[in-house]
Amino acid sequence: MSRFLLVFSIISLFASSCLPLDDDVVEELKGSDQKEWIFITRKDGLAEDTVTTMLKDSKGYYWFGHLSRGITRWDGINEYIKFSAEQGLSSNYIFRIVEAPDGRIWVATSKGYNIIDGSTVVASEYYNYAITDIVFPAPGKVWLSSQVGIYVFSDAGDSLITDSDCQFCSVTLKLLVDSENNVWASSFQDIRRYNAATEYSVDKRYYINPRDGFQAAQVTEIFEDENNNIYGGSFFGEFNTFLLKDSGPQFLDFNAGSAIAVSAITTYNNQLWAATLGAGVIKTNGTSLSLFASELPSPIVSDLMNDGQSIWIATFGGVAKYTAK
Repeated sequence: MSRFLLVFSIISLFASSCLPLDDDVVEELKGSDQKEWIFITRKDGLAEDTVTTMLKDSKGYYWFGHLSRGITRWDGINEYIKFSAEQGLSSNYIFRIVEAPDGRIWVATSKGYNIIDGSTVVASEYYNYAITDIVFPAPGKVWLSSQVGIYVFSDAGDSLITDSDCQFCSVTLKLLVDSENNVWASSFQDIRRYNAATEYSVDKRYYINPRDGFQAAQVTEIFEDENNNIYGGSFFGEFNTFLLKDSGPQFLDFNAGSAIAVSAITTYNNQLWAATLGAGVIKTNGTSLSLFASELPSPIVSDLMNDGQSIWIATFGGVAKYTAK
C-alpha cells in the first residue's frame, strides 16, 4: 500500500461524516451539570484549528499536532511556539506526539518521524513512509508503526516487523504499551499483542467484526484503563468500540452510534469516553449513555487526553478543555 493511500485513508477517517445517536439513548448534558469549558483556537495562538493529536509533557508543556501546519507548543499560560517544516519537521501533517524517557519529544508525521530537543528539531530517517505512532516498551527500545510494518529500534540493532497473514495487517495505525510492557498493535485488518515475556512474539490476535463487503474493520485506537482492561476502537465495523477478552472482543452497543468511526478512547469522571469522527464524544458509565456534541468546536474529534483533573478534547475546530463539577 502506498504512502499516499495510507494518508488518504486516515484523512478519510478524520473527515468522515458519522451517524448521530438515537434520541432515546442520549442524555444531552445541560448547564445544570455545572460543567466548565475552556476553548483554545487559532485566535488564541494555535497554528491551526484542526488538531489531530495532543500531549502534556513532564515539564507541563502542552503539544498540539495539526493536520497541515505542524505543531503548536503552549506553556499553559500565554506562550505559543510553532514547529513546522520551516523549523525542520519532515512534514506538517502530524499523526502523534509522544515524550521519550529522556524527555525529548518524538513526532510521527506523514513523512517519517522527527525528534524535538528543546527548541531544536532533529532530522530523522524514513521520510518515504508515514509514521503513525511511537512507543517505548523497554529501555533502549523504540517501536514506530508505519504503512509497511513496525520499525523496532534497539541497542541490539534495528528491524522491521511485517505480517503476511492477511492483506493489510502490516499497515499499522496505533501502538500501546500495556501495564505488563506488552505491545499492542492495530492495523487495517486486526489487533494483536506482542508478549514481552516471549521476546515480543505475537500471542493474541483479533480480527474485528467487518461490515458486509469488508474483510475486517480498521482498528484505529487501543486503550488500557485503570483496571488493566484493553479497549479498542475501529472504523468500518458494525460496532466500533469494544473490550478485548480472551474469548474475543466484547462490543459496546451504542445503537445508531455503532456506525461511528472511533478515533480515541480514555476514562474520565468514572466514565469511558469514546471520541468519534462526526458525532462528538460518547460517554458511558456502563448503564447509560451521554453525548458531547453541540458543546464542542467541531463534532469531528481526533484525540482525548485526561490530565488527572480535566479532559482535553482535540477537534477539527480547536481544543476544548472540560472539568467536571
